Amino acid sequence: MILCAGAIGSPHLLQLSGIGPADTLRSLDIEVVVDLPGVGDGLADHPLGSVVYTPAKALPAPSVNHGDVFAALRTNPALDAPDIQILFIDVPFIRPTMPAPSDGYTIAFSVLRPHSRGSVTIASNDHADAPLIDPALLSDERDMRTMLTGLQLAREIGAAPALADWGKEETQPGPSVRTDAQARDYLRRSTGSYSHPVGTCRLGTDQRAVTDLELRVRGIDRLRVVDASVMPSIPAANTNATVLAIAERATTLIAEPSERPMPALPTEKKPKT
Repeated sequence: MILCAGAIGSPHLLQLSGIGPADTLRSLDIEVVVDLPGVGDGLADHPLGSVVYTPAKALPAPSVNHGDVFAALRTNPALDAPDIQILFIDVPFIRPTMPAPSDGYTIAFSVLRPHSRGSVTIASNDHADAPLIDPALLSDERDMRTMLTGLQLAREIGAAPALADWGKEETQPGPSVRTDAQARDYLRRSTGSYSHPVGTCRLGTDQRAVTDLELRVRGIDRLRVVDASVMPSIPAANTNATVLAIAERATTLIAEPSERPMPALPTEKKPKT
């Protein structure tokens, strides 16, 4: 059997089926099939921030799904690889909780190697109930510092002479946001998901790994997870190409099964009396 419901759906379905953290499952009257504490743990995503402008003139029609220009940059020249992505979007793009103009464009920015980790936890034993998702974006101070630099870069680009004829006004965060404290507050309110969730059924050889190196769910016969949830770390890029690579690897593993046994499961903790 192949489970392919994504980094949110796959751990949710496993937990509903009795595969996950035993204490959590028991608290919701779900029979524990396999105690796998790592199911739903380690949720990673690229945090996405925005600087939004109202246009000074009509914007040209988009040619590539509203985003035509991307750049991977180093916030520090000493870094071995880029750590932030800048992207232009020809519509006002920001979290729905934030006000935005009806027309405009966005210079967005994202941390490519985030350190923050969240979780996906079952809310009840009813499959119709959505899971509890804690993205924990910017919970690691290192991510916040990188996003602060990304915000500064995006605003510098937006104020460049090359864009002087296009931008009428910066509406988010707006000219009133200038200090470090104000910028941090803005990022906490406005940063959202880049829709790149990974890692909640991660593969590995340690005791908290959910899947082994052949994508098999530990402790369960003939069940593999084949989606972004198995990634042990988040790629420093959009995740679609990596998901395709996982799928292609899975086809080989299924077509040519090995005789290697799965790693032993951790010893289950006995409930306190």
